[in-house]
Amino acid sequence: MSTDVHTLSGAYALDALSEEEATDFCTHIDVCPACCQEVSELRDAAARMVASESLTPPESIKARVLAAADKMPVSRVSPDALRSNRCG
Repeated sequence: MSTDVHTLSGAYALDALSEEEATDFCTHIDVCPACCQEVSELRDAAARMVASESLTPPESIKARVLAAADKMPVSRVSPDALRSNRCG
């Protein structure tokens, strides 16, 4: 593996490493408290994100967001102006 093992903590936390990388990283976190801590924190953050997705927002939020959006100024841009701003 040519990658710096310290850069693999995020992928390891999400079980996104190859079998070889995961084996190497497991060996590494046994001797690297910083990576072990980072993996723990990343897994905790991922678990909280998953849990937050399952929450249904209150119905009142939709009305508040739409009301706030209605108060926002609208910028009118012509299609020609959009086409002229393309890169390349």
